[in-house]
Amino acid sequence: MPATRGLAELTLDGLAVVFGCFKTAEYGSWIAVTILANSRGGVREASAVLVAQLVPATFVALNVGGLQARYGSRRVLFAGLLTQCCGLAGVAALLVTGAPRLVVYAAAVGAAAAMVTSRPSISALLPSLSPDPRSLTKAHVVLGWLDGASSLLGPAIAAACLLVWSQAASFVVFAVLATCGADRPRRPGSGHRLPRPAGGGRQPDALEVTQSGRVLVEFGPGAGVGELALLLNVPRTATVRAIDAVSTLRLDRDSFLLALTQPPPPGAWETLVRFGLEQGDDAAR
Repeated sequence: MPATRGLAELTLDGLAVVFGCFKTAEYGSWIAVTILANSRGGVREASAVLVAQLVPATFVALNVGGLQARYGSRRVLFAGLLTQCCGLAGVAALLVTGAPRLVVYAAAVGAAAAMVTSRPSISALLPSLSPDPRSLTKAHVVLGWLDGASSLLGPAIAAACLLVWSQAASFVVFAVLATCGADRPRRPGSGHRLPRPAGGGRQPDALEVTQSGRVLVEFGPGAGVGELALLLNVPRTATVRAIDAVSTLRLDRDSFLLALTQPPPPGAWETLVRFGLEQGDDAAR
């Protein structure tokens, strides 16, 4: 399925596209549903529909973490976007066919409940797609900017659809936005080159980081890998493979965080490295 393959190959840029589309659809659809309910039953009905959307959405939000732990953030993100698309498209179809208002509102409630899965799934995917802490910080800044822009763009789209076309048209637009970001493949182009050591060849004592069978980057002597997983306490999503015989030093999360927050005494790192190498030699024997 194209959408599944696209999400499996997401990059930071791709995730930003997914986030922008999703947030625009979220803000806009909430406004569109509120306007729809108000036009049919006034403020009281609009308030009741908002509450009806919030209750199941709250329940789903409390269980997103469990869903991510069981199925993975990518699958939860894809399932949420697909459910949003179906729910919003269903609202449009029901409006066109003149379905009872309760049925229309039920479809809107389903879409709203699915929307709460997208933001935490995107947040969980960010660390695994960020090559370093600086990129992660930049990604959060971009998402914050997109959030603000979407809060204006979504309602603007809803208003334009109501003025030019109909109430159903706005839900069609938001249904398309809910999945357009997820339906774009993210494979590097044929001319794209992944980072390689200077000189073009493989370094001696090198580590190769792969994800989904693709080489992401190679590291040489003195490099560290997996620090984001230790800093953010998230699962690792890439595999590190030794190209040649290497000597490595493994740090658990507590030791790593302690080294970052407290200056080590003189000679501590040399002792630690020597101990790690000795342990590696013993294991090799």
